[in-house]
Amino acid sequence: MKKIAIAAVVVVLLAAVGIAVSNSSGSTTARPKPTTEKAPEVTITAKASIVPIKQARLAFKSSGIVDAVLVKAGGKVTKGQALARLQTTDLELQVRAAKDSLAVAEAQLAQAKAGARPEDVEAALASSGIRPDGNDQTAATGADIKAAEASLEAARERLAQSEASVVADEIAANAVLESAKAKLAQLKASPKPEDLKAAELALDQARNTLWSAQIDRDGIKGNRNFPEYQGKAADARVAAAETAVQIAETNLLKVKAGPSPEDLRVAEAAVEQAQAQLDAKRAARQATLSSAQAAVSSASAGVEKKKGTSQLEIEAALARVKQAKTAVEQAEAVLAGATLRAPFDGIVGSVSIHEGETATPGTAAVVLGDVSGFQVETSDLDEASATRIQVGQPVSVIVNAFDNKMLKGKVASLAPVATITQSGDANYTATIDLDEFDDALRWGMTSKVDFGLAK
Repeated sequence: MKKIAIAAVVVVLLAAVGIAVSNSSGSTTARPKPTTEKAPEVTITAKASIVPIKQARLAFKSSGIVDAVLVKAGGKVTKGQALARLQTTDLELQVRAAKDSLAVAEAQLAQAKAGARPEDVEAALASSGIRPDGNDQTAATGADIKAAEASLEAARERLAQSEASVVADEIAANAVLESAKAKLAQLKASPKPEDLKAAELALDQARNTLWSAQIDRDGIKGNRNFPEYQGKAADARVAAAETAVQIAETNLLKVKAGPSPEDLRVAEAAVEQAQAQLDAKRAARQATLSSAQAAVSSASAGVEKKKGTSQLEIEAALARVKQAKTAVEQAEAVLAGATLRAPFDGIVGSVSIHEGETATPGTAAVVLGDVSGFQVETSDLDEASATRIQVGQPVSVIVNAFDNKMLKGKVASLAPVATITQSGDANYTATIDLDEFDDALRWGMTSKVDFGLAK
């Protein structure tokens, strides 16, 4: 037994020595190697629609009454073709006034450059008895200067009268605008507590009148010997009272419901029209004052001419001509902007204005598209999928309107900024160029884009 125990101890010691030797020789226990698993492959798809290769939402830059709509949805147009036009009477007057001011400025410049005519100088010297001695620079007599100054005063008086007249017109137009705004605000604030109370009282009064009429009628007809005409008269009063109750009930419902969409639309249109009239008055004021101020400038230049012309005055005249030319260019640009024109050949996708309406600046009036080619734009490509899309990547497009038709294309671009949906999701628009043109495609068709497998 002792031998067995000693043998066991020896075996244990030898095992321990073996382990130590193994550790000292650098041998290590085997460890599991990390494995790299491939990310699962997924198929990326997105909803999309067919769009023209070029499209434009055209809007007027200024407000005004629509004079003519020259195209219809679906019509073909060419580059530069007129699509819609605003009324231009006031704008044409502004151009004419600007050109008149330019003519006055150019005439003043010509006078400044020409200086006093030699014959005028000779006549003035002869009438004054003064002969030129080389130092005398007189170009006009005192009477000539007084006449020029009188013309200047007359021009200034006309300017003051013009200012008073146009200010009065503008004040009146502004009053109309404020009245329209107040009416619109009143409609939006309805119903007021006092209006509701009045309608309820009117209904109570109508009901009381009905009850009184019914009691009178019952009293008359309760008498077996009542005259027939009294009974008919009592019935008529009851019928009238019942109608009054119905009217009062309808009015109460109307007050509770507030203004109708049509009432608000009419009030808003009145505000827009009043604003347009005020803008027109202001434009007319500017044109009138510019003309009157030009007349004052012309008369002032006449006075200065009689007194003598200097280099500084010529420079000032040049500046006035430049300013007047700029005013003409601005007026002509505004006039040209009253007509919407096609920026390229295409078809009209939609028209959202009508003759007689007030155009709102910046609001699309005509949508135009170049359908000589089509692209595909996605609408719900999420941000996770967008990170796996590459420009130039081939895709398949399935158009929902056709059975078993698959179009091929490539990713042309990926929007650098996301579009945030109402639910807070971030979507990126991918634009697809189709490999071949398909004349069966139509603007706005829905489709699905298959981007294939992506890691």
